[in-house]
Amino acid sequence: SIGYIEDHLNDILQANTDIAKTFCAHGGQGLSLSKIRPEGSLIKKTYTTDGIVPFMKMFNTTTETISQGGSRKGALMMSLDVWHPEIEKFISIKSDANAINKANLSVEIDDEFMMCVKQGVTEVKRTFKYDGGELPYTINPVAIFEKICENALKHAEPGVLFTNRLRNYNLMEFVDGYEIETTNPCGEQPLPRHGACNLCSINLSEYVVNPFTTDAYIDTISLQNDIKVIVEVMDEVLEENIERHALPGQREMARKYRNIGIGVMGVADMFVKMGLTYGSEESVSLIRNVMQLILRYSLSWSVIFGEKKGNFPGYDKNVWESNIFTNLMNNDKDSIKYFKSTNALRNATLLSVAPTGSIGTMFDVSTGIEPFFRLGYVRTTKSLNGKDEDYKCEIKALKEYHEITGNDDIPGYFITSDKIHWKDRINVQAAIQEFC
Repeated sequence: SIGYIEDHLNDILQANTDIAKTFCAHGGQGLSLSKIRPEGSLIKKTYTTDGIVPFMKMFNTTTETISQGGSRKGALMMSLDVWHPEIEKFISIKSDANAINKANLSVEIDDEFMMCVKQGVTEVKRTFKYDGGELPYTINPVAIFEKICENALKHAEPGVLFTNRLRNYNLMEFVDGYEIETTNPCGEQPLPRHGACNLCSINLSEYVVNPFTTDAYIDTISLQNDIKVIVEVMDEVLEENIERHALPGQREMARKYRNIGIGVMGVADMFVKMGLTYGSEESVSLIRNVMQLILRYSLSWSVIFGEKKGNFPGYDKNVWESNIFTNLMNNDKDSIKYFKSTNALRNATLLSVAPTGSIGTMFDVSTGIEPFFRLGYVRTTKSLNGKDEDYKCEIKALKEYHEITGNDDIPGYFITSDKIHWKDRINVQAAIQEFC
């Protein structure tokens, strides 16, 4: 993650160079445009700037032009503070399919803005201050929020980053110097400037014993044992890749904080194998317990490896004061005392749920924490010879259900995304985020 781009031409151009270098090294980037002065602002008291859009187009062109290590086009996330004077342009820019088509966009939203929306506030006077001047302007929170919703519905973007939670709910919450600014390209890992993500995903559907029966259960013992291997291997992968990062800042941050991001996929498959409907109270309770287990054992093994191999250099005992740790322990005083007494931790971050579009598809399971999109569909894939090829697909979980039960019916718990109430989808994610 590049983080905030400063409001200076040198920093903007350096960011473009850093993006290109990162793509060449198989990586992606995330950046925030929030500090860049808006259109109409003065430059050297003589000229006026065209604002953020020309720079967005420049970064978009770089992403379109530079491949990730020659394998695929670059991956970029651009975000903007909801209070920025050009937020309406940012929100609506993807209504033109040719304007910004190679980058993901997200709006940085704080609690103050959401409170204004909740209270129906339609006018907030603000001033954007920059080197050499200031620009008074007015924001309509209700109209902005409605525009975000409208464009997300029509064009699937922008996404939103709730910054108070994003920047504070982590083990490093009370550690000075670890300031989260934005996220990596897919939004799954909030990072400080030049922070780098190192991701893996656990296929939860494989831990269901006796699937599609009344005796189905989660093999938590196997999951606990596997977490030890995962944390250790992820730490070794991180070590192996430190020198492969494109930028000196990325290498420094990887060494200092040793971020890993253990995630999950096959969540919807796990639910149906347990006979649960995605979004039901039972499913929410199950995924909450699973994520709590994954975080607890990931943390335990990171402590053990910290004692064995050494702490990450940026370690501070204040990690044990963080709200995510407190919530995980749930007033378990003995465990809290144990973790604090160790004074050890190998990795600054542990869990991070990625979308797993490619690997989820490869293993024929639901991607990330998403529900099934469809039970059967035609997938068009551009093959290695450059041609579009169509494949008729039926989800693996449904095939397994027919094979195990011998039934030709489709139970109601095989629910697809278009049939799930939006609140149920949010409840699933909220349960997961408590431990992530």
